[in-house]
Amino acid sequence: MKKIKDNSYLITHRLTDIIRLIVVLSVDKHSFRSEDGLVSILHGKPKSVNSWLELATEHQEFFRFNKEEDKIVLLIRFLQNVEVAEGELRPPLSVEETQKLVDQSIELHDKELARYQRDSAKTAIHAAYISAAAIIIVGIITCWVTANSNTDMENDIKIIKQKLEIQSKTIKKSCC
Repeated sequence: MKKIKDNSYLITHRLTDIIRLIVVLSVDKHSFRSEDGLVSILHGKPKSVNSWLELATEHQEFFRFNKEEDKIVLLIRFLQNVEVAEGELRPPLSVEETQKLVDQSIELHDKELARYQRDSAKTAIHAAYISAAAIIIVGIITCWVTANSNTDMENDIKIIKQKLEIQSKTIKKSCC
């Protein structure tokens, strides 16, 4: 089984695909549906992933697999009729139950979008902290380089002074 992705509801066309799958699995007379059966009844594959099985894998809050993991059932439809054998038909959900599931998927999408937007603001704050830290580090390095350069200059000045003193002594000796 695949790990559920972060921000999976924010993938383009994801919410539409989930709602389509919920509606089909809630009212269809067949409670368990294979990939081929879903492609046939929904007239194609989902737009947000490669297959309906992959979509169900990423959204186990709504969907469950059979033992062979080649067919999907709506989780609530399965749990309402646990005593029914896996191959037997389960009664479809009511329009109200189906609507509640659709509303839940929309609510999950909205919450994920709000969390994403909130986290985006945090990213900007983290970038500001990193920039400030970088500026401070550059300032410290600049101060250190400047301090070491001054020390080197002081040493150079001392050496030049010593050479000048030696030369002036040599000149005085040669003149006098």
